Amino acid sequence: MKKSNTYIKEGSAIAHDSPVWSYLAPWLILIGVTENSLALIVLSRKPFTRLPSRITLMTLAVVDCLVLSVGLTTYWINTMFETSPAEWSKHWCKILGFLTMTLSHMSSCLVALLSVERFIAVYRPNRRFRPSFDLIGTLIILIICIGVDLAQIPFINLKLNLNSTSSEENIEPGLFTERHTYICTYTYEEEALFIDVIDMFLLFGLPFTVILFCNFYIIHVIRIFTLSIRKLQRAIPLQLITGEAAVDEEHAVNLAATSQTGSRHFVAPDPIEENSKPSWNALCIDTAGKHVRQMKTTIMLLWITFVFLIFNLPFAVVHLLRSIPQVHVTREMMLAWLITYILVYIHNCLNFPIYVVTHSGFRSELKQMFCRSEPKSTITTTGLETRA
Repeated sequence: MKKSNTYIKEGSAIAHDSPVWSYLAPWLILIGVTENSLALIVLSRKPFTRLPSRITLMTLAVVDCLVLSVGLTTYWINTMFETSPAEWSKHWCKILGFLTMTLSHMSSCLVALLSVERFIAVYRPNRRFRPSFDLIGTLIILIICIGVDLAQIPFINLKLNLNSTSSEENIEPGLFTERHTYICTYTYEEEALFIDVIDMFLLFGLPFTVILFCNFYIIHVIRIFTLSIRKLQRAIPLQLITGEAAVDEEHAVNLAATSQTGSRHFVAPDPIEENSKPSWNALCIDTAGKHVRQMKTTIMLLWITFVFLIFNLPFAVVHLLRSIPQVHVTREMMLAWLITYILVYIHNCLNFPIYVVTHSGFRSELKQMFCRSEPKSTITTTGLETRA
C-alpha cells in the first residue's frame, strides 16, 4: 500500500520560510537578470555570430533569468506576505512545479552541453555540423526536459497538510488561506522518491558525469597543445639562426672558389627570396594564433563548467540525503539545504563575470557598448573561434 505524502517534514519550514529570502531574493534577481541580459546582448552582436556554443550560451542566459525570476519571486512572496503561490490552487501548484523543474533541468543540462561541444571540437577539430551542434543540442535538451517534466505533472497535487495549525475544517486553498494549510507535493512517498531520482539525474547526475569526463579529456589535450606551442616558439628562432648560418657558409665557399681560380667573376650566393622566411614564419604564427584563439574559448567554457560543479555539488549532496525516506530531516540539515540552495541561485549570476574575466573579445565588445562617445574603431574578434 502506498504511503500518503501529506505533511511537511520536520525542519522544512526553516529553509522555505527563512527571512533570508526576503532580503536576498530581490538583490539576486536584480543582479542576475541584469548580468544575464547584458550577456545576451553582447553575444547577439555581430562579432560573436560565429562563436562556438553561442546559441547554447544565449539560451543559458535566458534560462538563468527565468530561474532567478520564477524561483526567487516565489520565495520572496512567501516570506514577505506569508503566502506561498504554489498553495493558492492546484493549478498554481502544477504550473509552478513544472516551471521550476523544467528551468532548473535545462540550466544544468545546457552547461553540460558546453562541455560536450568543446569535447567534440577538441576530439574532431575539423568536423562541422550543419545545422550547428549547439543548436541541435539545445533543441534536444529543451524537448527532453519539457517532455520529462510534463509527464510528472499528474503526480503533483495540492494536499491538505496534516501538520497544519489551522483549526478550521473544510477550508479551501486560496490567496488568503493560512500558509502551509495545504502543501504542493507528490501524492505518495513512493512517487516522490522515484521522481526525485529523475530530478537529481537531470540536475546533477548526468551533467556532473558528462562535465567531468569531457573536461578531463579537454585538459589533457590543452596540456599537449601547450607543450607543442612551446616547442614551436623555440623552433622559430632556431630555424632563423640555422638559415642565416647556411647562407654565410655558402657565401664563404663561393669566395674561396673565386680566389683559387683568380677569376674576376664573382660567384654570388643565390639571393634569399624576400618573402621566404616571413611566409614560413607567418604560417607558423597564424597556425599558432588560430589554436590560441580556440584555446581561449575552450578555457572560458571550462571555467563555466567547473564553477557549475563547485556551486552545485554541495546542494546535490544535501538534496540527496534529504530525499532518502529513512533519513530524519533535522533542523541542521535544512539549514545546510538553505545555504547550499542559495549557492545554486548565486551560480545563476556568475556566467557574466566569467565571460568578462576570461574572454578578451567579450570585454572589448562590452567596453565598446558603454563607450560610444569615443571614435568608432574596427570591431575586433580577438579571442573568438569561428566555425568556418
